[in-house]
Amino acid sequence: MQFLRMKTALLVCIFLSFLFSLYSFESKALNGIPISSIRISGLYNYKESYIKNKLQSKENKPYSASILNRDLKRLYRTKRFYNIAVYSEIKEGQLSLNLICKEKPLLGRILWTVRGKDNISFPSHLKQLEGKIFKDDMVNLIKEETILALKKQEYVDTKIFAKTFFKKEKNLYFIELSIQAGKKYKFGSVKVNGLHASFEKLLSEEMQERFFRFEMFSLYRAKLAKDYLQDYFIEKGFKDVEISPPESSYKVAKAGFFTPEQISLNFRVKTGKRYFLNGLSLSYPETRKKSIHPEYNKKRIYLPDLRETYLIQKTFGKPSINLRPYRQIKDRIYFNNLRNQMIREARLLSKIEENEYIFSLEPKTIELFQTCKHPSIPKGFLSCTELRKELNLKNLQKLLQHRKRYYKQILIHKSYKLSNNEMQKLGAYHFVGFKKQEKQK
Repeated sequence: MQFLRMKTALLVCIFLSFLFSLYSFESKALNGIPISSIRISGLYNYKESYIKNKLQSKENKPYSASILNRDLKRLYRTKRFYNIAVYSEIKEGQLSLNLICKEKPLLGRILWTVRGKDNISFPSHLKQLEGKIFKDDMVNLIKEETILALKKQEYVDTKIFAKTFFKKEKNLYFIELSIQAGKKYKFGSVKVNGLHASFEKLLSEEMQERFFRFEMFSLYRAKLAKDYLQDYFIEKGFKDVEISPPESSYKVAKAGFFTPEQISLNFRVKTGKRYFLNGLSLSYPETRKKSIHPEYNKKRIYLPDLRETYLIQKTFGKPSINLRPYRQIKDRIYFNNLRNQMIREARLLSKIEENEYIFSLEPKTIELFQTCKHPSIPKGFLSCTELRKELNLKNLQKLLQHRKRYYKQILIHKSYKLSNNEMQKLGAYHFVGFKKQEKQK
């Protein structure tokens, strides 16, 4: 057994010594072979001569191919070359090298061609890219920076088409940007038709003040102004707003050039009418008359036959309480809880922030909910997100069961996107089609 171990150790030592001798022989052989020739492909002639002159001292002297490869890569990186490959060949004791590489191009100039407007100032830091190494993502970078610069100058509807071309003799890339930018005009006036005279004057002054914040205006934004006005009317409580496309008038400074000095937009607005309710008194069912104060039973008020949208407003000091418009109500509807609801909300004004009102819920219920502050949700309605977050449907149904004697309906806005079944469980009627209530005789 011991003899076998000694024999195995002896064989391992012989094998290792053999490998070491081969390594020493190859190392001496490579280091002892002089460089006979250097061939370079992929560069221009003057670049080849430059590199050969740099390596002239290496020729006909013992040199290692790996060391030469390292030195060449260092040299190429300083001269902006890339994709370097070195192929070596040994014949009859001579070492020949074949180098293949590509030269990194430079960014020559950025050419801007502007259509539709001149005197546009471009970002100065883009000019500093000229003469730098050209990269593939440089075109997109310049396009994005140019669009950003135009937006800061209040230009809109900007379109940029990029084209690159390469000049081989100079090894330069040129980027040409064809820019079409929305022009800027001075905004003249806003005229709104289709409203009552008192409100039209107030609205016109307010709208002009908001539009005049922008000293220059783009004709391409006329359609955006239409949407802006529509949102403005909805914020003011109007529904079924129809705004015609703006009619613009402008002055042409020079023939053949569309350079107006001033633009005026004229909008024709068709909205639901606006009514002011100065007094409100509602009666209650016969079963409740004994428990109600006599002054509440003076008379009943019915909403008129509504063919359009109405905004009913009742003011208890400041701020005012707005009941949101109801759409397409063809029958007269008797709201037996309207007065109590308004009185309750008036008492809560000191506890709730301005413009945050909760519709058709009692004070104890109000404490369980939060109002929605998003501008797209009308004031005075619960947010469906908050409603479902605080109480689920079953709990809310139980909560409202013992309050049926106070309310015959809970109004929920259609933007909450509750299903009809969910709304019926809550005791609510669908916003577009209210359940008809019989008149109290």
